[in-house]
Amino acid sequence: MSTASRCITSILRLAYRLFAPALALFSVSCQPVNHFILHPRTPPETIITWNEEVRRGDLLVKLEWARPAGNGPFPSILIHHEFGRTADDMRGVAYDLAKAGYLAAAVGYRRLVNGRPETTPLPWRRPEDETAAYEVFRANPEVDRGRIGLLGFSMGGFQSLWIAARVGDGVRSVVAYYPVTDFGRWLDMTRGGSEWDVFIRRQIRGYFKRAAGVESDRVFDDYISNYSVVKHAAAITAPVLLIHGQKDPTVSIDQSRLLAVRLTALGRRAELLEIPHAVHVFNFKDASQAAEAWQATIDWFKETLVGAAGARRSSPTGDAGQYTILRCILLRLSILPFDTPLPAGYQEGEKIFTKAEADYEAGRYRPSAEGFWRAARLFRADKDTPDNAAITANRLAAYMNAVWVWETAGFRAEARRALEEAIRTDPACAGELREMAASLPE
Repeated sequence: MSTASRCITSILRLAYRLFAPALALFSVSCQPVNHFILHPRTPPETIITWNEEVRRGDLLVKLEWARPAGNGPFPSILIHHEFGRTADDMRGVAYDLAKAGYLAAAVGYRRLVNGRPETTPLPWRRPEDETAAYEVFRANPEVDRGRIGLLGFSMGGFQSLWIAARVGDGVRSVVAYYPVTDFGRWLDMTRGGSEWDVFIRRQIRGYFKRAAGVESDRVFDDYISNYSVVKHAAAITAPVLLIHGQKDPTVSIDQSRLLAVRLTALGRRAELLEIPHAVHVFNFKDASQAAEAWQATIDWFKETLVGAAGARRSSPTGDAGQYTILRCILLRLSILPFDTPLPAGYQEGEKIFTKAEADYEAGRYRPSAEGFWRAARLFRADKDTPDNAAITANRLAAYMNAVWVWETAGFRAEARRALEEAIRTDPACAGELREMAASLPE
């Protein structure tokens, strides 16, 4: 190999090591990311903009502000960007919110490492870091402290939900686009998938592990799982709108479905807008999909921050009208790797699961719950087929769907009996089901 060829090869290897994690997160669609596909690059003449950077310990917090002309305080929205981007990329989003009558600020984080500011996927290292941007935002006298909303995309969606859990009633509304809500499940290397899926997961896991500065897999798993919003859902009191693409290969839509189920079971208001055919970061790639999601975002904030509905807290009642919200948040079966050994009744269970979904859509709630329950039983390992993570995940989805349908349709005794039986007889799923049992309203 020539010197030139060796040089080129070295450069390519270095580029791969540097950018593979980012590619793993964002290369799942050939469409380029354009943060101004819908939002303006320059501020409208009717709004006022400025920026500031604040230091809190080793955390640097940058805010790009925008507000309407006139006197405040205004209903206000704090914006968190997706991984690998900056507050500057969210300026167009802030401009549109200011044009709609909100004070908005896009936040970006850096950490001081050996005295130098660096961007990291894990900027929060201390509990006070987690609410630092919120506290700076809330301290602005133009912010109406009784009408604060949070908006985030991907990693920023997680950050928005986490802040909502930390500050409770200090937030009145949240919109989270395609967030990770269960890091343990998202980064689980045992759950199978295609070779490409496993490769992406390994790259992301390795990148976050290095950023966390830990070597032990067990320590990292404990560290990252603690940030799973589903485990802290009870602390979220604000209404939550989740927006997720149905074809998202980076963060499965089940991440949003799981949180929507958990929040609604807790009596919180949670809605999920599923965008057909949409991938990760779809709203910065496809103008028509972006417009649909953005209109839902504006409508949500208008209702929950500007209107009197901001104080509402709804809980599942079993009324037919409630199901217009809940139809989209059932957990669905994951596609198993081709070589996964199947229990004898598994394929029959898949048919019953599909029928249960159809019963639910048709309003036949008791047959739906019973169908999901039968499917879960058929997804159990038998004497000839050992249990594995992929089948366990689908069995858990069937259990949770059954309990959820019984609970929301008013058949609470059936829901609790089913949960108690599953916890007693299925150790592989017992931990998750105990958490579900604890979250059900009395």
